[in-house]
Amino acid sequence: MSDESKITGGVITHHGNIEVDHAAEPLERDDGYGSGRESDTTSVSSSIRRHVKENGRTYHRYQEGKYLSPNDEVERDRLDFYHAVQLEMMDHKLFLAPLEKAPHRVLDCGTGTGIWALDMGDLFPSAVVTGIDLSPIQPDWVKFELDDLDQEWTFPENHFDFIHSRLISMGIKDFKRYFEQMYRHTVPGGWFEYSEVEFTFNSDDDTLKGSKLGQYLDLFSEAAGKAGLKLPTHEDAKQWAEDAGYVNVQVVKLKQPCGAWPKDKRLKRIGRMQAAHADPGAFESYGLALFTRHLGLSEEEAKKICYDASHEIQTTTRVHAYNWIWHIYGQKPETEAEAKET
Repeated sequence: MSDESKITGGVITHHGNIEVDHAAEPLERDDGYGSGRESDTTSVSSSIRRHVKENGRTYHRYQEGKYLSPNDEVERDRLDFYHAVQLEMMDHKLFLAPLEKAPHRVLDCGTGTGIWALDMGDLFPSAVVTGIDLSPIQPDWVKFELDDLDQEWTFPENHFDFIHSRLISMGIKDFKRYFEQMYRHTVPGGWFEYSEVEFTFNSDDDTLKGSKLGQYLDLFSEAAGKAGLKLPTHEDAKQWAEDAGYVNVQVVKLKQPCGAWPKDKRLKRIGRMQAAHADPGAFESYGLALFTRHLGLSEEEAKKICYDASHEIQTTTRVHAYNWIWHIYGQKPETEAEAKET
């Protein structure tokens, strides 16, 4: 039932229980999966470009300490690789929102390396695609603005035909305000789309119990709680979108297997890609700062936990783990009358 879809409470969910391939071979570790992209940046001040070093990784200096993931070359390679995983999950679509016409102005919030913005520019050559991020790590050809999405946006209101954001949960403090700002800056009739990966993993056969991945997730949850990090759910996001004024709001949930264990060929391919993505650097991206800052672990202890979780996923098929990715999209009403009706 790997391609099963069902609708519950307005949420479209894909995939029932994923059938296990008990003869699956584990991924052979390849620490060099990255593309070796050059670290070109936009012309921002040298003080902003000088990143903060911590635990052998670098982090953004602008609004220092707000975002918990690093911004070094290892992280840039990870983000670009995960973009490929996302495309595979979405049947090579850049978005799910039903845009009726080609957008003229597109905003990518939390653009990271700018890879989604670049692909969007290729898909819509006449569009102006702007990326916003706390870290100036984008190549020269991305129109990039260094900004904090929690602050007041400086763009004109009713300006963007499409506002996109992905994997920003650890960088936004006030999501209700974030959705209100998105709405204010979307043109009437325009769309937003926000996607997030749930940080909790699941297994339908309890193979997560007692695993190294399970240990990592338990510590992540503890550290996130101590850091005051409230990760949004798709229910939260849907409520914020509708409260802001968006209509035609839809949620799509997709199961993302981690490892080569699924029997279904497409899910096995996605699982192998996700396992390749899940190297120690990926686990460090989410856990290293949290573990050392909020659990009092040493750099060596924190990195060992990250390595063990990665090694388990990449070298065995014992743990049949998956997590959920959800996409939410909605439309700003064409007219004030339509908005009042909702």
